[in-house]
Amino acid sequence: MVPKARATAEQAAKLADMSKRYPKTGRAYRIVAGLDDFYACRSMDDAERSFDSLYSWMRRCRLQPMKDAAETLKRHRDKILAYFKNRLTNAICVASTPWFRPPNVRPEATIPSRATLP
Repeated sequence: MVPKARATAEQAAKLADMSKRYPKTGRAYRIVAGLDDFYACRSMDDAERSFDSLYSWMRRCRLQPMKDAAETLKRHRDKILAYFKNRLTNAICVASTPWFRPPNVRPEATIPSRATLP
């Protein structure tokens, strides 16, 4: 997804055409772009205002997946906004933990075989 400010004229035209042909997809795209704008906020106050505006937009839209996502965001509001206070995430911890695996993967699927060990 290319940010609106960096989109070329051709990309903007394709987005406009897509929005006309598939209005639901165009609406969902604009909401996701709003989420990008939210994460670009520099202060906690701006982030809170942007979050509340985005949440309101997602709740009022007629797309059920966006309404469901809005409720998930609302449940985790404090944790999401904590990023703007600390500018820290746990992504590096999750990525560096060798025993981390998605819940639907069997444990033996994440353990390297002896053939791959040095």
